[in-house]
Amino acid sequence: MTPASTLLLVVLGAILNSTAPLFSVFVARIAFGASLRGAQVAGALIGIAGVASLVGFGEVTADPQFVLAIGASLVAALSYAVGASYAARTFPGARPLDISAGQLIGASILLLPAALFSLPPSAPPPEAIAAMLALALLSTVVAYLIYFRLIAEVGPTRAIAVTLLVPVSGVLLGTIFLGEDANANLLLGLGLILIGVGLVTGVVAGPKRGSPSGAGAPAA
Repeated sequence: MTPASTLLLVVLGAILNSTAPLFSVFVARIAFGASLRGAQVAGALIGIAGVASLVGFGEVTADPQFVLAIGASLVAALSYAVGASYAARTFPGARPLDISAGQLIGASILLLPAALFSLPPSAPPPEAIAAMLALALLSTVVAYLIYFRLIAEVGPTRAIAVTLLVPVSGVLLGTIFLGEDANANLLLGLGLILIGVGLVTGVVAGPKRGSPSGAGAPAA
């Protein structure tokens, strides 16, 4: 696989992952009866368009493996949405620490058999171990504590809107530390994503008074 094709897969992955807020709006409505706000749907669509503009496009070969990978990515984004709404409805009074610990322990048990069959042939270098620890402790443990607190306080749809910002962080870090160009697509994408996040979270167009989608309600 060439570097260009690898980058394209990362780009597509970022776009597909950003569909989670859109799924969350409909999951909250269909499965949990939350009110469906047009501003949230519009914000999710605008945010996805912003991600697409931010990361760009390219040519791909739509073979069966590619289609399967696209489907798996969309199922993963849908699972994020279902999990966020389920956590908000099922564990309304639970501490974020308890939910995070339970989720990570359960996931570790499920993944352990597969990990044992795919052990590396030799010990990884210290840099890889340090990166793994950073991902595990900061980007997973700490992030989940913040994430589940957000779900409890502002609702799953608003909390999961953070997935729209992941490509933004990646591009900005690349621009700052790797010297990548901040072109017009980056600025356009950033603007659309910020508008989308604002609509989804209610910052740009706040929810109506009494709406179950308001701040503090777990519906959306």
